[in-house]
Amino acid sequence: MSNDTPSRHDKNEATNLAALTAEQMAEILAKAGGFAITADEVRADFERGAPADSEGRINLLAYAAWLAKDTNDRG
Repeated sequence: MSNDTPSRHDKNEATNLAALTAEQMAEILAKAGGFAITADEVRADFERGAPADSEGRINLLAYAAWLAKDTNDRG
């Protein structure tokens, strides 16, 4: 049985940290151990101004910077 589409957890598949989905972002942040966040919360951040491209993908570093600024702005 051949499947040309790699699974989400395929160890040979590289993750593009400059174009993550909300689900990928939530998974990475959960694994990093900093805090738990859901994909729905990431999407809510898009609505609040978090940087995302036209396809709803986000750069890990841009999102981290936005989170830091957002947290700082909130006091």
